[in-house]
Amino acid sequence: MPGVTYFYKVRALTAGGELISEYSLPKGKTCIKAVGIPVLSAELADGGKVRLSWNAAEDANRYKLFRSEQPDDGFALIATTTKTSYTDALPGAVT
Repeated sequence: MPGVTYFYKVRALTAGGELISEYSLPKGKTCIKAVGIPVLSAELADGGKVRLSWNAAEDANRYKLFRSEQPDDGFALIATTTKTSYTDALPGAVT
């Protein structure tokens, strides 16, 4: 949605669903190295979408992505993926 800042964070999981990393730091377009992996990057894509990517975590089988309008609270799960990238169609984005 135009004028709204969204924050993202990601965690790595094994094939058995065991969490193997802490959350990445929640940041938008800036790459920030988080303790215990992964490093999350975000950029604007066509149609008001946000393209997210991060480095692969050793022994990770999938990743859970979370979004919030606040940097420190209110994160909700938006996707689980086996890839190291995801494009988020924000509320109100042109699809």
